[in-house]
Amino acid sequence: MVTLLLSYIWIWKGAFQGHSQIMLAAYFGIGLAGHRRAGEGPKAIGLRLDNALEALRLLLRWLAVPLLLVVLLTQSTWHFPPIHEWPGDLIWGFVWGTAQQYGLLCVMYRRLREVFPDGKIADLIAAGLFALFHIPNLFLMGVTLITGYVSCRAYRRFPNLWVVGLFHCIVSFAISHSFPDSLSLSMKVGPR
Repeated sequence: MVTLLLSYIWIWKGAFQGHSQIMLAAYFGIGLAGHRRAGEGPKAIGLRLDNALEALRLLLRWLAVPLLLVVLLTQSTWHFPPIHEWPGDLIWGFVWGTAQQYGLLCVMYRRLREVFPDGKIADLIAAGLFALFHIPNLFLMGVTLITGYVSCRAYRRFPNLWVVGLFHCIVSFAISHSFPDSLSLSMKVGPR
């Protein structure tokens, strides 16, 4: 998965027609093959609702205050879109965020837990890999290192992909529209 993502970002993204479809097929194909090998069903990987409230409470407890502070302290650099664009942006953000969290948590983190049963070590390695995918954007690397670590810790306690995907969406939306593009590099990664 790491090789696939890095090669796509740095080498073959946009290189030929159908690149994104091939990437998606490989991304989810690797994930599904790993789940099948490990005997993991949908509930095991976090495609569930029975623990959603616990996961939501945990992530709110960990992220609400820092996120609120970021948004309040960056008022002078806000560039939020018109409110009528928010539903479409947030729906796409949820889909995109959930897909990224699937790769981080359901694929990389779960496979790392097989090698490093101590969840704390797997948390750190997975968060580091997540940050690596955001090179050369140092701002995003820092944000994804922290939020990737928080996602892994939350997922370890309450594996719920939907809730973590929702938080990814909210954090990304807030950060991308709070900080100036000169700092966030418009949330872009890979070669310019």
